[in-house]
Amino acid sequence: MESLGVIGICKNRIGKTRDSMMILITEFYGLVQRFAEGNEWEDTVYYQTGMERINAGKSFSPLSYSQTVSGLKKYLQSLDNLYADIKENGYDMSSVITAQIGRNGELMVIQGQHRVTIARIIGVEKIPVRIQYRHDEWEALRTDIYNNGLPKERTDELRDHPDLQNVLP
Repeated sequence: MESLGVIGICKNRIGKTRDSMMILITEFYGLVQRFAEGNEWEDTVYYQTGMERINAGKSFSPLSYSQTVSGLKKYLQSLDNLYADIKENGYDMSSVITAQIGRNGELMVIQGQHRVTIARIIGVEKIPVRIQYRHDEWEALRTDIYNNGLPKERTDELRDHPDLQNVLP
C-alpha cells in the first residue's frame, strides 16, 4: 500500500491494452458546491441529478439502498457526517482508497471518490491509496526508472510523482 496525494476521479477500468478515460462526474461537483461553496443540498447538481433520476424511475448510482427521495436525503446526510468527521478528526488513515494508474502516470480513483473529493475540499494533503492496476507502459517506465534512474528530459515532470517515490534511487 502506498500513500499518495489526493488524486483524480475515474470510474472506468484500465485494461492491458487501453487507458481509462478521466471523466468529470457531476455528483462530485455537487460535493464542491455543498462543502466548499456552502450551498444547501437542494441547490447542488448532486441533489438535482439524484432527484431527476429518481423521479424518472432510473437508478442513481450513489444510492446503494432505497432509490427514493428519502433514500437520497439519508445518503446526503451520511455525506454531511463524513465531511464533519474528516474536518473534525482528520482523514482516517485506515480508510484506503483504491486507484489505477494510466499510461502517462495519471492517477484515477476507482473506489473512494467521495472521500477523495471531501479530503481535497478540506485540504488533506495525503491519503492512503492502494494501486489496483498500472498500465503496462507506466509499469515499464517505473521499471526503467528503478534500473536506470529518472530520464534527464523528464526529471522535473516525474521526480515528485507519488507512484515513483519507492522506486527512485
